[in-house]
Amino acid sequence: MGRSPMGSQKSVKAKANETERRLAQDLGGHRVPASGAVDGMKGDVTTKDFLIDSKETGSKSIIISATQLNKISKEAREVGKNPALQIQLGQVQLGTSRQWVMIPLRVFKELTEDDSSGQVSGTPILDRLHEVRGRLSERGP
Repeated sequence: MGRSPMGSQKSVKAKANETERRLAQDLGGHRVPASGAVDGMKGDVTTKDFLIDSKETGSKSIIISATQLNKISKEAREVGKNPALQIQLGQVQLGTSRQWVMIPLRVFKELTEDDSSGQVSGTPILDRLHEVRGRLSERGP
């Protein structure tokens, strides 16, 4: 006997909620309650600097549309944050991360820019990035 469509939808939503909860915990952020279900509740996870939309699939690929990128960009602008799109793929080779994050090129440049001394420039985003790197290195690979 097969699963009912309603049961499948609940398990997909429960899995998405768990992914969002873990992402928020890993990034020191907060999961947006009822994300996607209530008008005005923007994004799935929010951190100090980012509003993050989370997409997950059990397959090898995922389609990201301009509509999705425009939506998270607009929502992030409205709350004074940078947009990010986190994707989680189900079927990847061992040793390859299942989770990836897309950010606008301007934000990536800010995160990786060197100042005249050859050091990474100090910005609020970079300060936060260094904090996250420290937590990750404490946990190990």
